[in-house]
Amino acid sequence: MTTLDAQARADIASRPWYVAAFRGRDIVNHQAFRKLRPGRRLVSLSRNGFRLFDEPSHMIGFGYAFCMPWDVWQVRPLRPLRYQPTLVPDFATRQLRARRIEVVAEMPPGFEYGPNGWAVRRIVEQLAQSPPRPVTDHPDYEVGLTFLADQRGPLNRLHESRVQLAHTYLDCLASGSPTGPIGRWERYLPAHPPVFELLDAAVAGLQIPDAVALRWGLDLTPAPLEMSR
Repeated sequence: MTTLDAQARADIASRPWYVAAFRGRDIVNHQAFRKLRPGRRLVSLSRNGFRLFDEPSHMIGFGYAFCMPWDVWQVRPLRPLRYQPTLVPDFATRQLRARRIEVVAEMPPGFEYGPNGWAVRRIVEQLAQSPPRPVTDHPDYEVGLTFLADQRGPLNRLHESRVQLAHTYLDCLASGSPTGPIGRWERYLPAHPPVFELLDAAVAGLQIPDAVALRWGLDLTPAPLEMSR
């Protein structure tokens, strides 16, 4: 258990914390979250308190996180208990246990995928309905894919967790079920779009070349201002 001294409590109060819900139920804490609104206060039904995260994508792998799409809510811990210990170095302060929380605001759709989340979510939903592959591709198609591969930046845990989360959402949409093996989208999308390249680029905010977007029927219209993180 990580003791919360004055410095830790100040750090907790200075950063945002999040929970996520699917069809009105908290996916990690397994508590009903219907009719949430800013200012509402909730008490955990568990003696361990709510598990809160400083980044929504870090919830992947916990509870029913594979049930998507999420409604992400920012909350304020009113009675923080402790940081949640983890086995990952430098990750212990990323999760918090709190007995009581106050709802701050509902976040825009796709918030869990980062600053470009609206576009990521939209691309996932379009890939789930990707058209059959033609006999031949546009001459610029392979050039476009190579461009995306060359633009990849250095790996980091946050980026990878957001890409993994987007893959999980595609699995849910393509199979019509929140449960099943990881990567099952391949079985349901016989055209086999270059999912990793497209989702990696979308999370990073890279411009997807027109030939690639056209091939997979992607509408890359910019997000409305109100959807920006």
